[in-house]
Amino acid sequence: MPLYQDEKDYGPVSSTAKFEKPPLVNKVVSDYCLNLPGFSESNVAADLRLETAKHSKSVMMGDPTEAALLAFLLKLSPGSGKTVVEVGVFTGYTTLVLAEALKELGGGKIVGLDVNPDSCQVGAPFWKQAGVDDMIDMRYGPAVDSLQALQNDADMLDTVDLAFIDADKVNYQQYYELLLPLLKPGSGIIAIDNVLWSGKVADSKIVGDADTDALRGINEFVAQDPRVEAVLLPFADGVTLVRKKKQ
Repeated sequence: MPLYQDEKDYGPVSSTAKFEKPPLVNKVVSDYCLNLPGFSESNVAADLRLETAKHSKSVMMGDPTEAALLAFLLKLSPGSGKTVVEVGVFTGYTTLVLAEALKELGGGKIVGLDVNPDSCQVGAPFWKQAGVDDMIDMRYGPAVDSLQALQNDADMLDTVDLAFIDADKVNYQQYYELLLPLLKPGSGIIAIDNVLWSGKVADSKIVGDADTDALRGINEFVAQDPRVEAVLLPFADGVTLVRKKKQ
């Protein structure tokens, strides 16, 4: 098997959205995992996933199994009132899955940051259908500016339970630094998406690519950051889970 798989191996995006082109494992293994009872999504989430498949940039949607993992992490500790910050929303599939988890816990809020209101509006009717739209606070504009505004709100510091970074790769380290002060010490988690970039970060032949270089950079930086404990999972397109240590 090649180090990373080209999209041409699996043809065009199908109506199943995301499940036709697993980036790190072959499709037979991916289908085996998805067909087990361990993966599930609500009917509304499935509908949004299929709606997203029609979008010209559907490849940008977060991996459904990764969304399920993040929801699972949210539900590890009981109680309502949890706060999530999502950097990069696209059509809001992951947003919906996380909001459904918060609803199951009794409530909470998601602060969603994105530069494109049009793509986010694809998900808005589905959020409403699921009864979670009142938990989602969308803020449009450059995420650096939005995160700086959150930092300036003293009530947000040390309060975020989960943050998810899935946006422009060249700014990942800025997003990481701006999110850290917002996380709950000892338990707050940042999930960083696409950290293996279909295996390209490990391919020494790829040089001078801005996204690949940025992802290599954040991977190396997080691995040496004494403020956190982190684990990089070779799952979906690679996700790093970062826990903020108590000071």
